[in-house]
Amino acid sequence: MQLRLLTLNVWGFPAPVSRIPDARMRAIGERLPDLELDAALFQEVWSASARAELIAAGTRAGLAYSWSRDAMFRNSG
Repeated sequence: MQLRLLTLNVWGFPAPVSRIPDARMRAIGERLPDLELDAALFQEVWSASARAELIAAGTRAGLAYSWSRDAMFRNSG
């Protein structure tokens, strides 16, 4: 049996803390289907827009489930 996992620190702070965060999240999301993953784990997903982009990209890549905390600076990264 093989299990394909991805873990990635996406540095998903909103602008101006992070440079071009939306473009970075889109670029990460565009690569997910090519990886044929069983699970993806993302760290430092601080903004709601980064979280939404990555969840949508995961869904498009066949990753059916997601989990995150909604608090802005308390365990949401």
